[in-house]
Amino acid sequence: VTVGVYDPCTLSQHPGWPLRNLLVFLAKQWGSKVDVVEVLCFRDRTLQGNRSIQHSVVFQVKLPELPNNSVCPKSVGWEKNPKGALGPRMVNLSECMDPKR
Repeated sequence: VTVGVYDPCTLSQHPGWPLRNLLVFLAKQWGSKVDVVEVLCFRDRTLQGNRSIQHSVVFQVKLPELPNNSVCPKSVGWEKNPKGALGPRMVNLSECMDPKR
């Protein structure tokens, strides 16, 4: 079984944090049926107008078997907003991106 994830990480041999959420999901859903998965961390980079996927990484991961009745662990990458709901954190960078400043 091969799964793919768009990987924002720039470290040469290590995947980024979004992969953790996918692996927990896979272990929760199919950990009892699938022992090892091949992971493609797809990295699409552009440097001086040239696109490259040469930084992409492929490796194998052994999934842990989680009990069927276990609660799914919390995911990472989300924060509570002022209303207490989970969501992505947004930052307005328009002022610091203004070339006049």
